[in-house]
Amino acid sequence: MLLHKLIYSPAYFSFGAANPDASEHLRRLENNTFGFEDLPSIAGVSDYDFNDTVFSFFYRT
Repeated sequence: MLLHKLIYSPAYFSFGAANPDASEHLRRLENNTFGFEDLPSIAGVSDYDFNDTVFSFFYRT
């Protein structure tokens, strides 16, 4: 079961080379706004839209 999860349930990181498909999955869209791509780039599955999850950071002083 663990091998199945390692192959079919990948974890993605902000550093592209650390990802199972060695591709970027987090991209800065604007100042303090980031987009996440949830599909693997292997075999052309990804749509590379980086709008699957979009989040922003706001800082208070």
